[in-house]
This record gives sequence, structure tokens and C-alpha cells, in this order.
Amino acid sequence: HTSVSVPPTPRSLMLGLLALCHAAIPPAPSSSAAWMQRSHWIPHNDSERTARFMRLLPSLGLHCPKVGVSTFWYPSIGRRLRGAVALEPIAKHEEVCVVPLANMISFLSVQNSSFAPVLRMADKDVSQRGLWEAAAISLFILREGARDSSPHAAYIHASFSGHDPASIPKTLPPDSDAFRALKPSVQATARRFQARVAALHQRLIAPALQQHPAAFAEGGACDPTAAASADGAASPRSCASLYSLRRV
Repeated sequence: HTSVSVPPTPRSLMLGLLALCHAAIPPAPSSSAAWMQRSHWIPHNDSERTARFMRLLPSLGLHCPKVGVSTFWYPSIGRRLRGAVALEPIAKHEEVCVVPLANMISFLSVQNSSFAPVLRMADKDVSQRGLWEAAAISLFILREGARDSSPHAAYIHASFSGHDPASIPKTLPPDSDAFRALKPSVQATARRFQARVAALHQRLIAPALQQHPAAFAEGGACDPTAAASADGAASPRSCASLYSLRRV
């Protein structure tokens, strides 16, 4: 198990607890458990998914009595975000969350999955290692959230499914009014970040989709054989659509 503690922090600044967003649900004895099925989560809205997730925690080995999942105001970017929030005041060095270490979503999780061959494609690109590790976790989350059954389904559908990437300056579309309203320095930072991600997607992720289709499609996450439509757009069920630059 691993535990997380934090210094005193106002509720509005609990984004730091998003480190807990790497905490995933421990696998159930049977892969047929209802909460592992994508169909168990998809029909429900964010509030219902969160309620189901929080009810699962005690029976699945997670102990987070003062942590919830909700939206909150993040003052430094002037927007509301969705993620881990403090439900009660948290004292300095107080244990916040206990999670089975073997079941956390992290780069190690990806290394120990069928994505391992994909990761080896970037072993020599040390300059992009940090960005690649973050992208690899994104790929893993996209796959686990799309497949029919996953031990990480509860956490992914209760948190990431309700997250709007357009609320974060770095991922705002450059042609959007929200992006144009940003300070020039923030725009420049966002453009550099988006350019790095685009380059990484073109150099590593797109080729990996061609070389390791089974890893990306595992569990029925997508159809690696789905062809593009007449206008060149990817089919909604295609792996190219699931792992598109916009989504990664």
C-alpha cells in the first residue's frame, strides 16, 4: 500500500491531490464484476458515477475518508476544474489516502501491460522522456476506459470521463475565443506544449498504432481494421480515432 499526506491547503487549491488520480481500483476476483464493465458506468451522469465510485472504495481496499471527486474553482487560471477535492480540513502530515500500490495507474502500470513494446519504441529518445511517460499514461487510460471490461473502469469513468480538457490553458484550441483571451505569455507556453505533443504523436504514437495494433485494441477498446470514411475522417470505432492527437 501507499499513502499520501499533504500540508494544510484551502479546498479551492486541492488540485495537488490530483496526484491521487493515479490511484486505481484493485482488480476484483472475477473480471465479470459489474463495476469493471464499461456498461456499468456509461449510462450515468458524472454525479451518479462519482457516487458509485465513492461507495466502492471501502470494499476495494481504498481508504480516502476526506477526499471526494468534484468540480472546484482554480484561481490561477480562473476556471472550474474537476478532480480530487478535500471534503474536510486536512492537517499537516495527515494521511489522506491509502491505495494498494500494485493497482495504481502510473508509468509502471503501463510498463507492466501489453503496451510494453510500444514504450520500447521511445527508449532512445531521452530528451522527450518526461512527455512520453505522460503520453503513455494517457494512452493507457484511453484504452482502459474504452475497453469492455477493465479493473480501472470505476476510477476512469468516475473522474476522467467528466474532465473537460478545454478548461486547461495548455490544451485550449488556438482558434478558440478562450485561447485568444489568454495573456500572450500563456499563449506562447501553450503553443510550445501543443507543438511538442503534436511532434510526439507524429513521431511515436502514430507509428506505434501501425506496429502494435493488438495492444491498442486490447479488450475491444477499438477496431484496428476500421477504415477511414470517404472524407478521410476516422471511424468513431477506429483506433486512430480513439488515440487521436486531440484525445491524447
